[in-house]
Amino acid sequence: MNKIYNKQNNALLISMGVSFFVDRITKYIVLKTLGEKVFYFGFIELMIVKNTGAAFGILEENTIALGVLGILVLVFFFYLVCVGSFKNLFSKISTGVLLGGIMGNTWDRIFFRFVIDFMHFPFFPLSVFQVFNIADICITFGAVGLVIDSLRGKKL
Repeated sequence: MNKIYNKQNNALLISMGVSFFVDRITKYIVLKTLGEKVFYFGFIELMIVKNTGAAFGILEENTIALGVLGILVLVFFFYLVCVGSFKNLFSKISTGVLLGGIMGNTWDRIFFRFVIDFMHFPFFPLSVFQVFNIADICITFGAVGLVIDSLRGKKL
């Protein structure tokens, strides 16, 4: 039986789809409305940044390599789903959110040759948080969720 499309993985597939869709729709709206402008909404700035690297600007100008890496990570996680590595609802939702984020940024790298970033929190000291997007948030929350899930029940 195909383990990706069974009833137990609906939460994973839904969270992945929603994460990917929200990332795509926000990037579409930003591209159609912001242009070169910067909008300030209290604690957040909205601006378009074409990111050819990874988080915090590392690996700049490596869009193709990062796109290939994104595809390989997606294939690896889909393999883990197929072999039943994620046993509970929390790990499945976390995995889905993580995969939706990876799909969103990989999509950008393949079709635009850069990742569309647009959110910035200017009040953080030393610009700890660079400009980012919904996919970045999904990747972060998904990864943190998987770490929390792996630590559950273990004595620290």
